[in-house]
Amino acid sequence: MAQFTLLDLNNHINYLIEKGSLKELLEFLGMHYYDGSRKHGNESRDVYEFIETGTLAIEVLLEESKVRFWSNLSEWYNLPKKDSFWYLFFGQYLKLAKRLMELLNEKYSSLGSLAYELKLDGKFRGFSLGYGVFEGRETEDYFLELLD
Repeated sequence: MAQFTLLDLNNHINYLIEKGSLKELLEFLGMHYYDGSRKHGNESRDVYEFIETGTLAIEVLLEESKVRFWSNLSEWYNLPKKDSFWYLFFGQYLKLAKRLMELLNEKYSSLGSLAYELKLDGKFRGFSLGYGVFEGRETEDYFLELLD
């Protein structure tokens, strides 16, 4: 088996950001489409779950044109949470988050404009990803902006 290096990881992430499909990105994130979506109890939503645990990761509310990320994040970040999936995703890999949102917008384009929410402190909060200027400062990357 070939050794997987840091450079390989960087190249794979860059590929996903630039050309990756929704299926490839979800696979990389350890998620997949839940087979029970649009069935009994989930008639009006598509669910993406973590493969290892079967827990809810992302839901698309079809009647509300809304995407929800089911995190356990808090606005009051602390050190023990820094190794959590959602902290890494929204704290370190916002370009991947932006790509995921683009792919979801494409897949669900028939719903119109999608609203995005992130579960923070047990409540869903609207958010967007900005680029360029954050709180009056120039940035060279994306940043998460809470809307409420």
